Amino acid sequence: MPTYLQSAKSVRYQLGRTLGSGVSCKVKLAKDDANNRYAIKLMSKDIDFQELMVAELDTLRQCAHPHVIGLIEAGKGLQENPKKGDKTVHYIVLELAQGGELFDFIALGGRFPESVARLYAKQLCEALNFMHTAGVCHRDLKPENLMLDGNYNLKVADFGFAAPTAGRDGKGKLSTQLGTASYMAPEIHLGKQYDGTAVDVLATGIILFVMVTQRPPFSQASPDDPHYRLLIGKRADLFWQAHADAEGEDIYSSEFKNLFEGMLAFNPKERLTIKQVLAHPWFSKETKTLT
Repeated sequence: MPTYLQSAKSVRYQLGRTLGSGVSCKVKLAKDDANNRYAIKLMSKDIDFQELMVAELDTLRQCAHPHVIGLIEAGKGLQENPKKGDKTVHYIVLELAQGGELFDFIALGGRFPESVARLYAKQLCEALNFMHTAGVCHRDLKPENLMLDGNYNLKVADFGFAAPTAGRDGKGKLSTQLGTASYMAPEIHLGKQYDGTAVDVLATGIILFVMVTQRPPFSQASPDDPHYRLLIGKRADLFWQAHADAEGEDIYSSEFKNLFEGMLAFNPKERLTIKQVLAHPWFSKETKTLT
């Protein structure tokens, strides 16, 4: 028998299959009485995760943008289950990204030509530019947290680790060591305080590389990583040669290489800002359209 969620706004959502799950929540496909489909996050009871929920909601409300997943409603509702009984849950109803994760799109479809990567990089950077201007950084950017809608436009999702760019104390620095290791900035790996916007830029550079190559540029952006060490040790020529050898040819344009190196700078003060990324000559070249 189907289960339902009676929301705080008196909307009754029929809950379907599980789209994803983690320690903090379970995400389910859902539909309302008009057959509109959504993704619903059903949250853990743990107080720490309730705080994450508040952070995510604050971010979604601040950052309404065409390339950020849309917030429909949130609150406390009644989950109806004929077999297990009813229970009160915290929930977030989100726009359904019917195209799935960018990660799967790359994994199943192969590497993107630069013209296609440019389309999605621009959509991601436009969303980040809006977020950073609004005073919010994401801190956990990776292809698994980038969704595609029914028209294959990119949507930034999963804001559980989002934080104010001004820092918790208003001094412009963050200190919590979190994120996904292969997309973390070196300052996080080294346990330093960090600028959340610079962390987002570096992760975006890695995502861009993954789109073009279908594999990561290195294991992690740490001085101990042999491939990242080539980039920060003024031997970028050897870094690109290693990847050209792996591909069997040099598939990277000179503009792409220059942009990537600027986004991956070891010193966050030397790293490109998201505005500088968008203004880079690489974005003026041919861009694939979805129409």
